[in-house]
Amino acid sequence: MPDGEATPAGERALIEECLDQRVWAVVGASTNPAKWGYRVYKALLARGYRVYPVNPRAKQIDGERCYPTLAELPETPDVVSVIIPPKLGLALADEAANAGITRLWFQPGAASPENVARAQSLGLRVVAGACVLVELGSRGSWVVRKMMLTTRLRPSTDLLTTHDPQPTTHFAINRASASARRRAVTRSI
Repeated sequence: MPDGEATPAGERALIEECLDQRVWAVVGASTNPAKWGYRVYKALLARGYRVYPVNPRAKQIDGERCYPTLAELPETPDVVSVIIPPKLGLALADEAANAGITRLWFQPGAASPENVARAQSLGLRVVAGACVLVELGSRGSWVVRKMMLTTRLRPSTDLLTTHDPQPTTHFAINRASASARRRAVTRSI
């Protein structure tokens, strides 16, 4: 098994290790509250993490400085949440390695086999496919649960590949009614 490649138990341990780290960067943080980059950034802040938004097109997010690159951050984050198109992931892996970052968390839709392999080949520890919002929610955050309720989410076991022993903590997009979403989230919490 190549260095950095996670087994199901190893990936679960890496997820927990990442969530225990207090300094994060969110690459792809957005000024738009409807975007996942904004939601992940705000959820981490709400949970007490020190979070640096990274987006070369934004100067600020809710009054906080937004950084154009990982190299320009005032400190090296313990974890980088990646919420950008997969085609940009190869360059990001190089940027993260050059900045001394050791953990990348590719949000669902941000990973590709190529960028995950590239990051691992550079010695980075990688979470790919698990959702930071779901994982924070499984730790009991009411803020994250509220975000889930407002984003048309429903329990799903086929969305993520974290091999979580409690698959009802995973969510997928759904066009169900608001009351159905609330019932689904409440049942899984």
